[in-house]
Amino acid sequence: MTLILVIYMLCIGKSFKLILVRHGISKWNAQNVYTGWYNIGLTDTGIEKSSYLGSYLNQLGYHPEIIYTSKQIRAIHTSKVIREKLPNKHIPIISNWRLNERHYGMLTGLDKDKYPFASRYYEIPPKIKRNYNDPILKMIPSYSADEYLNNIKYGESLYDVHKRFIPYFYNTIIPFNKDMLIVSHKNTLKTLVKHIEHISDEDDDIIDIDNSSPIIYDVCYISGELQINRIK
Repeated sequence: MTLILVIYMLCIGKSFKLILVRHGISKWNAQNVYTGWYNIGLTDTGIEKSSYLGSYLNQLGYHPEIIYTSKQIRAIHTSKVIREKLPNKHIPIISNWRLNERHYGMLTGLDKDKYPFASRYYEIPPKIKRNYNDPILKMIPSYSADEYLNNIKYGESLYDVHKRFIPYFYNTIIPFNKDMLIVSHKNTLKTLVKHIEHISDEDDDIIDIDNSSPIIYDVCYISGELQINRIK
């Protein structure tokens, strides 16, 4: 108890809030389809809940000064809807493909019930037989990640997502050093929560990332060491 109290006191005046949000419910979420890097919009419910979330953050007194998000429409739209409910409606939104959802390769656009994939941490989606001229596969954007995309054309493991996102998190996002919001996707945020909370590869299925439901951390430095502690 004493140790916890000392850490809390040392963080006063030096900490900032890190808020993680999965985008609002998308049209393919509602249809139970693998989405990955495909661009799909939000449902009306997704927009409504994103707006409510912005109001909820206001009620909690959390006013992020920057929003980091992916290059995908559903995350960018969610970011803008949330921002409209914040006191500062002009805070910057920074988009980068490293925050994109996990790439599902040949599963993209297929029904999850017909093609079940309960992956482990290092497992990529199955290389099912599918026509490369399939209009859905041809419409998956590159998001200016062409070289990387060539290496993961059959999809990403959660470890692949970790490798392209976590360095960006430490090198670009955390150094902002002020209250911030990350609006991203289920598997991307799952890898971040797993990393921050030191959850094992075997136990990663316990991580629950719901649409429009915030996960909030307090971030500070103690004796020069970064501390990220979950508060909600």
